[in-house]
Amino acid sequence: EGAANGAACDASYESSCTGCSIQCTYAVSSGEFCGDGVINGHEYCDAFALPYSYYDAGTDAIYGTCSTLGRTVVVSGVTYTCRDLGICNGSSDNGAYCTNVTGADVGTDTDDRAYCSDCVRATCRESCASSCPFTYSSASLLVTSNEPGARASTGVDLYAYSDSTTSAIPNAATVTIPACSVASGITADVSFDDIALPDVYVAFIIDESSSMGYTFSGSSTTSETDPSRFSVAQELLADATSRLFDELESVQTSYIHFSSSASLLNYCTSDDTNSYLCNVNEESDALTIINDRLSVHTSGSAYTDDGITLAQQLFDDHTDAGDGTARKIAVLLTDGTASSGHDPLSTAGTFIDAGYELYTIALTTVDDTQTEINRWSSNSSVSSGVVTAHDYNQENLLDYSYVGSTADDLSDAYEAIIDSITQVTISIISSNGATSTVSSGTAAEGSSVALPWPATFACDGSGEQDLPLRVSFIGVGQIGIRNVRVNYCAP
Repeated sequence: EGAANGAACDASYESSCTGCSIQCTYAVSSGEFCGDGVINGHEYCDAFALPYSYYDAGTDAIYGTCSTLGRTVVVSGVTYTCRDLGICNGSSDNGAYCTNVTGADVGTDTDDRAYCSDCVRATCRESCASSCPFTYSSASLLVTSNEPGARASTGVDLYAYSDSTTSAIPNAATVTIPACSVASGITADVSFDDIALPDVYVAFIIDESSSMGYTFSGSSTTSETDPSRFSVAQELLADATSRLFDELESVQTSYIHFSSSASLLNYCTSDDTNSYLCNVNEESDALTIINDRLSVHTSGSAYTDDGITLAQQLFDDHTDAGDGTARKIAVLLTDGTASSGHDPLSTAGTFIDAGYELYTIALTTVDDTQTEINRWSSNSSVSSGVVTAHDYNQENLLDYSYVGSTADDLSDAYEAIIDSITQVTISIISSNGATSTVSSGTAAEGSSVALPWPATFACDGSGEQDLPLRVSFIGVGQIGIRNVRVNYCAP
């Protein structure tokens, strides 16, 4: 009784309280709660109520949440706009922010950094504390080897992949991705404990023709801020050499330069009877060759085939220690086609047929020249006398051909090649209709190692998908792959 009759009590978040009705009966009131469809309390979202995000398409960055579409905020000179964001599912933009969602804010292909065919809008988690995407769940994946009768498990041990019918099994597996609306990032624990890598011999073949003295923009005038292609190549070659000696137990290097002639530099004399091959104790000799004995010539000629021939002669004449399973690799850098009358394609074919590997770096923007130099590499195959260039070697899935026109491109090429020599390559195959795409990347030993993302994979909310997985390395034994995980949103 009294003035308080009929006054509802004020319940706190996710609780209730009891008041007195006008009829002097108890009246129970509920507070705000997760699931009431309104963002309140400590909630990030609630059912279909989700915050928008401040987004800048130019930097592809977000800056907190917002509630009014179109409102802007300027932070450190960057203007962020309140947008209804989603995440791309599939295509080359997989995992990127997008705004062409079915919602209140639909972007266009001109004002969005990622305008994808399947832009997945976030859904609120049952806890109301986060949404997916923007935060993901992590799932442990099952892996099944290609060994007859194999069952799905949390890990596999794989031999190096080969399409040969005599290759050791298992040399491939399938990874099962659960039903999902969007996914990004596959990791695994990778072990090299049970593999033995062979001795490695690397011959660096360097173009010293006059055009290598030009800048990357094509100017003959160089400076500290606009160096020549050759000076950048020298620095990167020294870095590549040091990485080989640091990361491999048994490696030797040699250096061949060419312009209007080719020669094999003889300088590694401090700790080996073969002065053309530098071992780990002769790293200083190798760096002296690179820094002091390589230089651009005034001649514009490029006798590229002579450089490849010298590499083959070096490898032919060198007897391997042990069982003869050493890798013998040439890494060729050139900024153009060979001089008239010289045939690197035929010479390269002979080199590869001898069992040696040939990486090529084409430092040019000319498409036809890039294609021609790719045909020299170990990516090529020969059928009925016709040489075909592929995106990767069809037998071991390694990529032996690189192109570029900037200092960064050249740096990326040398880094990728040394990764390919010192690490293993893991490939995941995805399909888009009848077309299969091989996505490859190098992987070091360790925990939660990032695996290549399958380029044409897109989540399917109706069921699981199996993705073939292969490993490539030159050596014996098996790579251990355990604890394979993916970041994803359940459908």
